[in-house]
Amino acid sequence: MAGGDPSSGLDVAGGDPVLSARVRLLEIDARRCDQLRAFLDTMAERLGRAPTSWEAWGEWARRLLADLLGPLARRAGWPDDEIVAYDAVGDALGRIGALDWLSGLAPAAADFRTALAAELDAPAPGTARIGHGLLVGRVEEAIGLDLEVVCVVGMVDGAFPAHQGDDVLVPDRERELAGDEVPLRAADAASVRLDFLAALASAREQVLSCSRYDQRHGRELRPAGLFLEAVDSLAGDGRRRVARELRGGPPPGLGERFQFVSSFAGAVGDGVRGSDPLSDADWRLRSLVRWVAARGRVSDHFLARDDASLAGSLAVRRARRSAQFTRFDGLVEHLEIPSPRTGAVQSATGLEGLARCPRSYFFSHLLRVSARELPETLLQLAPAERGVIIHRVLERLVAAEMAAGISGEEDPSAREARMLAYAEDEFEEARRRGVTGHPALWALERSRMTSDLREHLRGENEYQVASGARPVAVELDFGPASGTVVSVDTPRGAVRFRGSIDRVDELADGSVVVVDYKSGRPYRVLEGGDPLSGGERLQLPVYALAARAAFGAWRRVRAGYWFVGSPTPPEWLDLDDAVQSRLREVLSTLAEVIETGRFPARPGPSDGRPARGSNCTYCPYDGMCPPDRATSWRRKRADRALSAYVALVGET
Repeated sequence: MAGGDPSSGLDVAGGDPVLSARVRLLEIDARRCDQLRAFLDTMAERLGRAPTSWEAWGEWARRLLADLLGPLARRAGWPDDEIVAYDAVGDALGRIGALDWLSGLAPAAADFRTALAAELDAPAPGTARIGHGLLVGRVEEAIGLDLEVVCVVGMVDGAFPAHQGDDVLVPDRERELAGDEVPLRAADAASVRLDFLAALASAREQVLSCSRYDQRHGRELRPAGLFLEAVDSLAGDGRRRVARELRGGPPPGLGERFQFVSSFAGAVGDGVRGSDPLSDADWRLRSLVRWVAARGRVSDHFLARDDASLAGSLAVRRARRSAQFTRFDGLVEHLEIPSPRTGAVQSATGLEGLARCPRSYFFSHLLRVSARELPETLLQLAPAERGVIIHRVLERLVAAEMAAGISGEEDPSAREARMLAYAEDEFEEARRRGVTGHPALWALERSRMTSDLREHLRGENEYQVASGARPVAVELDFGPASGTVVSVDTPRGAVRFRGSIDRVDELADGSVVVVDYKSGRPYRVLEGGDPLSGGERLQLPVYALAARAAFGAWRRVRAGYWFVGSPTPPEWLDLDDAVQSRLREVLSTLAEVIETGRFPARPGPSDGRPARGSNCTYCPYDGMCPPDRATSWRRKRADRALSAYVALVGET
């Protein structure tokens, strides 16, 4: 979308709030990219006029700080510690000017950066008596100190040291070209190990701590490599251990040097090595843990009465563990939620998501929560991007043939050559957009997509010859903005739709066929007694209605998913009276779910992971749902408030 008018996105979205929100996010991203580009251009210009003395470098950096952080008046509202830090940086820049007395050579940018880093890494002025108290900080801050005990906590894989991806702006391959001027990100891991060993050497006693379980996300944690290295060193048997060897308890031969804490509650209740509580909060927590261990009820403990946070948490837990569907399970009451029968135009895929999992629909379409992808963490092409590429290739191929009047009976090799040329264009466009991931994995994905497109073309040629199919439309838009109105009546109002059909064919008998390309794993569409699969297959009947509205109500219309790369031919859904009646029933139930504010988390059939289901596999909100969601759903679905929805999805 070109131009800088922020209202243009609302016009493109056709008044749909979900599309409008997405357009606004894209506009925000575009503005941030413009700001980042302007910032980089400014920095490049500043660095192009490199100072020639240490004092000049200090003055250059002070001006840069003032330009980026603003004048003194803007800093007046800063917290006191931020103001102190700002003054400390200014003092460090002033001290750097003294280096002009030590060297007559003009310092380069790398020299200035090294000197400034050394100044900023120096310990801050102390506010307590040296040799007394507790020092909390990063591992490297303990280097060179004389300590009684050094405790390194959080030594789990991925956190210590933290996994660092390549810099998206200046990757290591570009840094290598600069030589020693720009440090490599890959060198950080080696420096962390050296800092860790130096910190251990600064004390007479060392304590290393590693958690075994992440209670917040419900997953097991593994010890960091440096933790395992320390265990190997203490054992002294020359073996290199792996994480699973520490699951069952202390390794043989370590004795009291390795303490295995069975659980958090056990550590709080019994103390670690007989330690006393360090604070009032620790004492209260230990009192509660011991009360429960003595078979007392948490609700009868004095903290349940005196501590508002604990009392509230107990109320939430009781509600979630009950069989009643409550506000803590997705019931939204006393709020006006836009009805799909009176509000914005709907999309078939959006309502399919509602049928699949109302909680996910609530996050995405009502709260408009979206996950932001980090390009530097991308390893391979996302499934959605794969679908975009395949759709674009086939769209361009069919559109070009329609424009040129080329029939499907031409030489298949010529048609394949055109398709592969379009594929190369789209592959290069994806690479330019930075969505392809690691080059090695991208090469494999390119090969798979090319193979899938070839297989699809062979099947399509056979289909056209057998049926006499002739494409009459590609990317056919429908909805208020296009003039093709698709509206489905329900007992309490009509639901209007918008969307875009991948392709429409006309057969030799005059009937119309709607084709919707799918790039994922094939699945049965018409299995079971419900042609709409409890609302999870709305695209085909809605797209068929759009094709009938565009090409004539008298025509017979069928619709099907074409799984690109699959040798299995499409299954066709006839838009008959039974399908249209079922569509009205499904839409009425889904509209009622929204209108009554009932958005439970429905995991779906098990996908092999504990307490999760197939609906959670690719859900961007997986981490926002509780670990026991499957058990909770089995309890809550018996509530009469959810009876209509449960009957719709067939889980009664």
